[in-house]
Amino acid sequence: MQSSPSSSPSICLQDFELLKVIGRGSYAKVFLAEYRPRHLRNNPNHQQQPPRLYAMKVIKKSIVNDDEDIDWIQCEKNVFEKATNHPFLVGLHSCFQTQSRLFFVIEFVTGGDLMYHMQRQRKLPESSARFYAAEITVALNFLHEHGVIYRDLKLDNVLLDTDGHIKLTDYGMCKEGLDFKRDERTSTFCGTPNYLAPEMLRNHDYNFSVDWWALGVLMFEMMAGRSPFEIVGSAENPDLNTEDRLFQVILEQPIRIPRSLTVKAKNVLEGFLNKDPRCRLGCRYDPMLGCQAGFQDICLHPFFYPAIDWQRLESRQIVPPYKPILTEDKDLSHFDPQFTNEDVVLTPEDDEVLARIQQSEFEGFEYVNPLIMTVEGNV
Repeated sequence: MQSSPSSSPSICLQDFELLKVIGRGSYAKVFLAEYRPRHLRNNPNHQQQPPRLYAMKVIKKSIVNDDEDIDWIQCEKNVFEKATNHPFLVGLHSCFQTQSRLFFVIEFVTGGDLMYHMQRQRKLPESSARFYAAEITVALNFLHEHGVIYRDLKLDNVLLDTDGHIKLTDYGMCKEGLDFKRDERTSTFCGTPNYLAPEMLRNHDYNFSVDWWALGVLMFEMMAGRSPFEIVGSAENPDLNTEDRLFQVILEQPIRIPRSLTVKAKNVLEGFLNKDPRCRLGCRYDPMLGCQAGFQDICLHPFFYPAIDWQRLESRQIVPPYKPILTEDKDLSHFDPQFTNEDVVLTPEDDEVLARIQQSEFEGFEYVNPLIMTVEGNV
C-alpha cells in the first residue's frame, strides 16, 4: 500500500473520542468523533478551543482478503485525498490503523443525506432538484477530470452541509487511473442495482458514462418522488421484485416521465437516461479536442442554463433551497436513529482472526493531510 509523506505528528485512535454511530454499510461502520490530539491536551491555548468533529469510517482488516480488496482500499484513500478542499466532495483528514482495523478520518457533514430528506418530502420542486443536480455535476466533473469514475451515485451518498450545499461521499466503488483525454474504459460490475447503467448490465466496457446515467436516475427520483424503473405487478406478486427483473426493466422498458414535469425537465431526464451511452447527455467525446466534452453540454442544457450561473455555483455563492435546522455542532437529528441509537463500541477481534491478518499488506496506510492539519495548528 502506497504511503503518503507527511511531517505532521502521527495520529492514532487515542487522539479521538467516539461519540455516536452515524452510519453503517456492508463493509464499514461510521462514527462521529471528536479530535483531541494527545500532544496538545496540556496546551492552554488548545484547551480553550472547541474540539473538532469528524466522521470516522472504520473497516475491519479481516474483510480485506485479497489484492483486489487492497487496491480498493488504496483507491478510496487516493480519491479522498484528491477530494480534499473541493466544495462538493468529502475530503480526508487522516488515515491510521490498529492491528484489527483501518480508519479513515473524514469531514463530518451535518445535514444528513438526500435519502433522509426525500423520505420526508417525497419529491422536490424542479428548482431544488436543479440546484442539487448542478452541484453534483460539478463534483462528478472534477472526479472525471482526475481520472476517477464514481460508480456509486445515489441519494444515500449525497450529503447536505450546514448551509445546505451538497457533498458526495463514499469512494469505495471508485475506479481511478482513467485518462480523461482518451476514451479509456473499464469493465468491473459494481454499484447499487437501481442506479446501474445499461452498458454495465450488458457487460460492456464503460467509462464516465455510468455516472451520468446514475445522475439521471437520481434527478428522476428527486422530481418524480419514485424510481424511473417500475416493476409492474410487483405489489400483487412480490416474487417479481427481483434484481433480474429490475435489470430487465432498466435494459428494455422505456422511461415514463410524469406529465407534471416541465418540458425542460423531461428533456434533461431523457438526455441522461438514454440507454445508448454514445448519445447520453454528458458523454460526448470530442476527437478534435481529444477529450471528454460532455460537461459543457450539461452546463448549456436548457434545464440548467441560464437558470444556473455555473461560476457562482462552484464558488458556493448561490443560496441553497434548503438549510438544515441544526441546534449545535453535534446535532444528529438529520441522521437515522437506527444508527445513532447503536452502542458506540469497537468489538475486539478474536485472536485467531488477528493471527490470519497479513499486517504487511497495510504498510504505508497512515496519512495526515498537511492542509487540514496546518489549519488546526498542528504542523
